Amino acid sequence: MSEYRKLAFVGTVGTGKSTIVRTLSEIEVIDTDRASTVDIGKEFTTIGIDYGRIALGDNMALGLYGVPGQSRFSMLWDHVNRSLWGLAFLVKYSESPDSDSLLEVIDFFQPVANDIPFVVAVTHADQADDDSLESFCTVFQEILTSRSLPAAVMAIDCTSRDSAMSIPLYINAMHRARENA
Repeated sequence: MSEYRKLAFVGTVGTGKSTIVRTLSEIEVIDTDRASTVDIGKEFTTIGIDYGRIALGDNMALGLYGVPGQSRFSMLWDHVNRSLWGLAFLVKYSESPDSDSLLEVIDFFQPVANDIPFVVAVTHADQADDDSLESFCTVFQEILTSRSLPAAVMAIDCTSRDSAMSIPLYINAMHRARENA
């Protein structure tokens, strides 16, 4: 591989960061999952960075980084932010959207200023009916618009390779559009 690029998946607990890295990776994933010592609704949680890799063509490898979304992990954010090719904010579908976490990620990574293609990926969307999911996604699209951040809001299934691939494919399309502009 002659080019190596980084795609970071950032999100709060239970959004599917580890799952999407495992789903997409063509190598054995390096993960930092450990048994949770508090009740977070799942048995294991990531305590650092998950890492995997996929090839995008003959000359490019894409490093996949699953990173906790809470600002107290900003030292990990610093690590992945260097030479970032794309950024995906994963948010778990719920009745009340967590917009504060999205704003923290946008303020830290500054995708517009740093020219980083950005996407918001809604996970666990199978728990919503179409109208509820559309309303949920609209909240995030309004935040992106208020920040003049050209980005998609898409529902994905982290366990489906085809669905998960929509993120790197979208980010790649954003890069090509910028090159052709």
